[in-house]
Amino acid sequence: MNAALLDCDWIENELADAGIRVQRQPENVLVVLPDFSHSLPDSSEEWASIFKMALRDKTKSIFARGRLFFIAKTHLLPRHGESRIWKLQKSARPPGAKRTGDKYALVGQEFSFPSENTCSHFDEHLPPSLAALFYLAQIGRALVLELILDGKLDEHFTINKCRELRNHYRPDLDIKRPFNRSHWLRRLARAMNQLKSEGKRPDWLAAVPELAGHLESLRTLADGTPDQAFLTQANGEKEGNEGKAE
Repeated sequence: MNAALLDCDWIENELADAGIRVQRQPENVLVVLPDFSHSLPDSSEEWASIFKMALRDKTKSIFARGRLFFIAKTHLLPRHGESRIWKLQKSARPPGAKRTGDKYALVGQEFSFPSENTCSHFDEHLPPSLAALFYLAQIGRALVLELILDGKLDEHFTINKCRELRNHYRPDLDIKRPFNRSHWLRRLARAMNQLKSEGKRPDWLAAVPELAGHLESLRTLADGTPDQAFLTQANGEKEGNEGKAE
């Protein structure tokens, strides 16, 4: 493997020198890489190594990582797509899931490239977390810039505030995921392991009656009639919708 292909800084510098302007591209159209694209890695394995290096490098900002993920997406898409990266063996692929890569790529597309329309130190006015930046990227760079200039958005915005902004301007993206039992069980196992490994005896004693109460109510639901279970589920969905409305 050519070591130069794994030089993240080289890729970033080449991209900056090419003067790509994402904002000039039609909406929802990926940027075409410039002439140096033939020097970029063509295999998912090489890009996976680059991602692992970038994610381990604490000096890399979210925007720098986003550039790399976005470049990979545009470069690999005409071939076999970047999704193959996340199907590699666990030891070969980057940490996280494909959704993490998608978040970085969208943040990179919207916020990681210079533009004559961008205010000075644009990135300093943005929140510092990937989740928050992803929500803002979903409403687009132009609107985010407008909100910053109007004083309606700054670097202190939390993830929840950024989600609220996204839902306000793009309500079509506020989609509730269906319940996934296997994901829930994994989260439960992590929470229980954390309680047992990091908690103390008072924490365990306090947790026992709480867990017992939840188990009893769950057992009641499981032993009830199908109509009762359906009614309980419907009430839960209603409460969730009312909470959103408030």
